[in-house]
Amino acid sequence: MTRQQSGSFTSGYEEFWRKTKGEIHSAVATNSIILDSNSIHSLYRMNRESREEYLTVLEELSPRIFIPRHVADEFHKNRLSSVDTHINGMKAKSKTVKEKAEELRSAIRDFARLRSLASGRESEYLAPFNAAIAQITDEITKEVTGFDLNTGRLASDDPILQRLATIFNGRVGDGFDPEELKQVTAEALERAAAEIPPGYKDVQERGDKGVGDYVIWREMINYASSNRLPILFVSNDVKPDWVRIQCGLTIGSRPELVREMREKAGVNFLQIPLPQFLAAASAVLQVSVSQDTIDQASERMPEGINRLVHDYERARTDLSEVDALLSVAKEHREAAMALRARAQHTLAEVLNTEVTGEASSAHVQALLAQTQTELADASMRADSVNTEFQELRAERKRILNKLSHLSRKLRSAGIREPFRG
Repeated sequence: MTRQQSGSFTSGYEEFWRKTKGEIHSAVATNSIILDSNSIHSLYRMNRESREEYLTVLEELSPRIFIPRHVADEFHKNRLSSVDTHINGMKAKSKTVKEKAEELRSAIRDFARLRSLASGRESEYLAPFNAAIAQITDEITKEVTGFDLNTGRLASDDPILQRLATIFNGRVGDGFDPEELKQVTAEALERAAAEIPPGYKDVQERGDKGVGDYVIWREMINYASSNRLPILFVSNDVKPDWVRIQCGLTIGSRPELVREMREKAGVNFLQIPLPQFLAAASAVLQVSVSQDTIDQASERMPEGINRLVHDYERARTDLSEVDALLSVAKEHREAAMALRARAQHTLAEVLNTEVTGEASSAHVQALLAQTQTELADASMRADSVNTEFQELRAERKRILNKLSHLSRKLRSAGIREPFRG
């Protein structure tokens, strides 16, 4: 019997493990750093102090930074809207805090009335609450009114853009010419059909308008092939066609991406979110990055975002299953309707035969009874199938509403919108 050679149980499976803090620090210290547009747009959502710390990190890393041309395109396209969305978001959340405070204040008054408390006792309940709420709302108002950016100013005079122009000077890729882009788009469509990451979700939803993620990926591979440095990709994009999510936990980059980068460029690939990048940069580069700055970056990835993504993906699976059932139910419905129509036509012919006396009365009565039974059965079948069809349509609408709701939550968290249905 041939004896099989023993092998390692863990070697070759590194891409399935969550990276240690030491491995992430090492990547920040030595890898090529690539940022997506949302990570750069985060500068426009930070206060002045945090923004300065983030820019200092980028200045320190400038010689190792690479910005894919498509990232630059997305950045400039959405630069002003990212600020506008953030300002409107702060105002909306400030309004929500005040509304919720008033609801709680009203509940306290209701409790006081229920317990028949004297007005003095009611004031004892409300006084500390009102003081605390006043302090909170004052701080929130200061945050909103004190935010130093606005679209009117940035449209013509953008100091952040000026700093970035210096930091990224000579660090932006050339992108693809029209013929190359046509080929890359065809590859993206082919990969999406086979659900090969990254970005296949966008392509499945938007066709050739959703190939942006794959264009960025191809630019990264091309850069890594010529540069021969491992890639550290900074992105808050936690869609499952970029990162591996298991049991509601983000484990790391999709193993397929790690392997493809290794096979085509001969280097390692690691993706981390912006908060983790800033924390590691603070430790590795010996530059000051406050916890407040990390927290502001974390606001784009609130706690529970993985659960949102998990729920979103489950809803997408449910939608696919319902669509498949709807397709079958539609065929059954059409067949049942056709059967009922034929039975109605046959009944009309039998009744006409009875009127004209073209056949014996006994024969006509037997045929009439048979036809009426067939019509009743066909009608019952048609009604049953139609009910099933309508229930499936209602279920599909419910799932679409859920997807839309989850999509809004993901967008409010700053995560690139995964659902455009």
